[in-house]
Amino acid sequence: MMHIPTYYKRRGWQRFFAGVIAGAIIAYGLLLYVSGSLLEHWVEENIRLRGKLTELESAYEGLLNTQEEEEKQFTVQQIEIAFTNDKRLQLDRLTKHQLETLIKHEIENVIGKNVEEIGKNRDLLIKAIENKRFRIDDFTYQVEVVQLIIYTQLSFELSISIDT
Repeated sequence: MMHIPTYYKRRGWQRFFAGVIAGAIIAYGLLLYVSGSLLEHWVEENIRLRGKLTELESAYEGLLNTQEEEEKQFTVQQIEIAFTNDKRLQLDRLTKHQLETLIKHEIENVIGKNVEEIGKNRDLLIKAIENKRFRIDDFTYQVEVVQLIIYTQLSFELSISIDT
């Protein structure tokens, strides 16, 4: 009959097994942290790319619809949005991207339209953005147009405020 030695009763072996268990717990924590940060980065990039894809698809549709009619006139080809006070409000990139996507979705029908026509109706365009409240998570945001540049690229500078 064989006898298994009782190593677990010795102090040296107890320290060794405690070190193995502590090392396993620390390694598991590091694994969770690294995989979580990589997953967060991947999700953020995926959302950004999906937004860019929808933006490009809507721009492509608008340009195809008006290409035959207004081939020689200037048309709006893309929309650019910049926020003036996003750093002061400490908005994260995901919230800024979602807000930008909602605003672009609100005015995406101007892509492919004549620049002169947009210029004549700029007050309506500004009011369409300023009168809309955008809800993201538990917050409601309202934007104010600081600057609007109308050319082949429609550029907005917006100031963000949080409604209470």
